[in-house]
Amino acid sequence: MIINGIDRLVRSKTKEQNLLLCAEEAGEWIQAVSKMARGTPEERRHKRRRDKLIGETADLLICIAIIRQMYDIDDDELQDMIDYKMQRNLERIKG
Repeated sequence: MIINGIDRLVRSKTKEQNLLLCAEEAGEWIQAVSKMARGTPEERRHKRRRDKLIGETADLLICIAIIRQMYDIDDDELQDMIDYKMQRNLERIKG
């Protein structure tokens, strides 16, 4: 179901339109994360804020799926990059 939906989304817009949509969704996700990070512990647990973050994360994951399909990024290629980035972050933490 989600694959068919992503395929329909990709075909319904140009690459530029899809990329602009994804940039907009990424910005909204960043705002939601920033609000959660700046809030007090009570505010971070507040259901409305948490629900907003969940909704924005879902939108961002859809956009990631759109970009993966548009540019034919497969699971192995993505996992290799995740592993590389994770290792780099761990090395930075170690100092």
